[in-house]
Amino acid sequence: FREYVNQLVEYKKQFLIIGNDNARTYVDIFELIQKNKIWAGYEKAKEFIQPDGSVKGFGNIGWYTNLDVSKRHESLTLYKKYSPKEYPAYANYDAIEVSKVTDIPVDHNGKMGVPISFLDKYNPDQFELIGSSSNLSGPIETKDGLVYRYKDRNGYMRQAANERFALPDGDTWRRIYDRIVIRRK
Repeated sequence: FREYVNQLVEYKKQFLIIGNDNARTYVDIFELIQKNKIWAGYEKAKEFIQPDGSVKGFGNIGWYTNLDVSKRHESLTLYKKYSPKEYPAYANYDAIEVSKVTDIPVDHNGKMGVPISFLDKYNPDQFELIGSSSNLSGPIETKDGLVYRYKDRNGYMRQAANERFALPDGDTWRRIYDRIVIRRK
């Protein structure tokens, strides 16, 4: 997928292709999105008709394109107000956690970590793409020094790799799934 997309961009071809949503987190694909060379298409591909006539359903397959689509220029309506309690800061990057795209605060001008599904609503005139958790997260710093362990969803202590953001969780931290870091323009 990566090689194909890079080839299409290199040869300045217009395209509309299907790919896994998680490809957005690949460094080279995200860089193309960040540079406005590719973006999300209109809808998700929910199902495919297979050669034998049966239908196969999917939940994480979407369109990638460099064709201008009007959806890309629609502003996201923001209505929630920022509060430190509702939007905690990461332990290993200077940004707040916004767990749902619909909850992006209207009155916060700083950096925000949002789910990768944000790219379905991304308007380059409304938001700046700063980076992703895979290239921005750092070690967790505490008053006692650096900590390289975190608590997973099941409460087990794990070795931390610095490719994800972490939120405070009592005496330890909880890693967050990949995030896109944005700032309002």
